[in-house]
Order: sequence, then C-alpha cells, then structure tokens
Amino acid sequence: MHESEVVRRSEALLQRLSMEASQVAERKMIMDNDSDPEIGNIREDWDLVGPALQEICDQFSYDWIPEDVYASVSAGAATYFKTPAGFVIARVYREEYSNDRCFLIWIAYAYQKDLRLVFKYLPFFDKLAKEEGCTKLVTATQADNLGKHLQNAGFGVQTTFYERSL
Repeated sequence: MHESEVVRRSEALLQRLSMEASQVAERKMIMDNDSDPEIGNIREDWDLVGPALQEICDQFSYDWIPEDVYASVSAGAATYFKTPAGFVIARVYREEYSNDRCFLIWIAYAYQKDLRLVFKYLPFFDKLAKEEGCTKLVTATQADNLGKHLQNAGFGVQTTFYERSL
C-alpha cells in the first residue's frame, strides 16, 4: 500500500471518528436536557412533523395518514408536544366499558433513532395524565423491539391485535 493511500485512509477514519464523537455528544446533550416537553404548534412545525409522520406510515401500516394527525391536533382532539429530541402526539379518551379516562401516547418520534424519547419523558406524561384526571397511561406500537422496553418501564400487555385484510 502506498503512503498516500495510508494517509487517505487515516484521514477518512479520523473524519468518521470525529463525526461519531460529535453525534454522541449531540445525543448526550439532547438526553441531558432537563426541560419538559412543550405544547407546540403543529402548523408551524409541519415541515418537520409531516415528513416524520410519513416516515412512520411508510414503515408501519397504521390506518392514519399524516394529515389525519394534523387535523386531530388542529381540532383539539389530540395534543402535539415537542422537545429538542423529537415529538409526541397524545390524546385523552374514555374506555368503552369502565369509563376510565386514559392518557394515550398515540405517536412518539425521535429525530435520532437510538433515543428513547417516551421513556425519558415518562415522568412528565405520568404527571400530566394524573392532572387530566386519567387513571391509566396507554400506548401502542407496531415496533417489535419496543415491547420489552415498555414492559421494563411498567407497561403491561393488555391485548395483542391481529388483523387480516378481506
């Protein structure tokens, strides 16, 4: 191997390591940010939120489209919370038979995929749910890898839905 090739590879490796270190530092800064999520304006943030919701739709087969979420938040049926790390769409509903008020974390999106956005802010959402008179904090996911993390955070599996198109 020529000396110039060694130098080129070394520079490329240093650049990659520098970028990785920068990303680690950025993730740490985001996760160390102690500020609570804020209620955001989905219209103002749509250039960020819309593509993120589309990404979720492209990856999973939910029955909503990004515009449904926008309409739900705009109509006051759901709330858009934003953080430096991502966003959460939540809503309150009543269970059909028990009439219990439930706080649903409907959608959670982290800008960097290895961040555990919901888990970082669970204490905030627990407190908010109690303030809203809710007796349960609920979430659902099609992401197989989140089940164990949810159970470790105190969530229990209530029902597993299976669906077949006709």
